[in-house]
Amino acid sequence: MENIKAAIFDLDGTIINTLTDLANAGNSVLKKNGFPIHDVEKYRFFVGSGIRNLCIRILPEDKKNDEEWILKIFNEFNDYYAKHYMDNTCAYDGIEEMLDNLIEKGIKVAVLTNKGHEFTVPMLKKVFGDYPFSVILGKTDKYPVKPSRECIMHVINELDVKSSECIYIGDSNVDMKTAINGDIENIIGVSWGFRPVEELKEAGAKYIVNSPKEIIDIVNNLNEQ
Repeated sequence: MENIKAAIFDLDGTIINTLTDLANAGNSVLKKNGFPIHDVEKYRFFVGSGIRNLCIRILPEDKKNDEEWILKIFNEFNDYYAKHYMDNTCAYDGIEEMLDNLIEKGIKVAVLTNKGHEFTVPMLKKVFGDYPFSVILGKTDKYPVKPSRECIMHVINELDVKSSECIYIGDSNVDMKTAINGDIENIIGVSWGFRPVEELKEAGAKYIVNSPKEIIDIVNNLNEQ
């Protein structure tokens, strides 16, 4: 078995807790347009496939296929979120120490997310400062979003490693499918994220971790084999 040389992380629900700010943005635009709002916890199941899909999911049933309403809510969401995306957002406990440990071991660290790239880069900067991420890829027009093979293979190629030398860490079925589409065997689901552990297991997670430290333990075990 080859040593692990790179760790690819999802963003929302995996290394950064963005739920409250996403929910506030969604509920703000819903309220503005006279639509019912949702409990913050429900947003755990609205996120994960990009902002456009989030906006479709939060709309009333009779508006989910209305392109004019989807575009209106999408634009208003982005306007609000651009001003408030760091109001409550922060790293999960233990994430910074875990990332530092990976870097000390010489393991490259990447972030792959369906959040817009224009939000992803400044968010990482504000939360982690000048952290040496080897690759950061948010949603752009250049690649299809997760779980596409194109986006995950781009990250792997940019890292200059093989799929067999990567671990992938995420909190949703989209993340698990992304790793599978990238031919990554060592897929880690996090229990502290937005989706239930059962979803992660059913979608193909090889490991479930309850703390960031356990990610280091998995890397150590894999590299000792």
